[in-house]
Amino acid sequence: MATEDTVTVPTFLRRSSAWRCHSLKPWQHYGMAGSFVTVVCPSCFESFEVQAPAAGELPVEWDYDCEVCCRPMVIAFSEDDGDVVAEARGISE
Repeated sequence: MATEDTVTVPTFLRRSSAWRCHSLKPWQHYGMAGSFVTVVCPSCFESFEVQAPAAGELPVEWDYDCEVCCRPMVIAFSEDDGDVVAEARGISE
C-alpha cells in the first residue's frame, strides 16, 4: 500500500518509456526529495530540473531521457565549490 510519500507505478508502466517522459519525474516515483539542478537538453535545448545525486555519489553520470522531447542523453554531475553542477550531452558525444 502506498503512503503519501510514495507512488506505486504499475508494472506495465515501468516497462514502457512513456512513464519516464511525460508523467511523474523519476524521484516522485520513489518518494525521494532533495535539491534540484537545471539541465538543458542537447537535442531540443529546452531546460528542465532533475534531482541532484547525493554529494557522496559525485562525480557520476546518468542516462536520462529529456522530459520535453524524450530523446536520450547523458547527464554528468560534479561538484563545484560545494554545489552540484549538471551538464547534459547527447548519447553519441
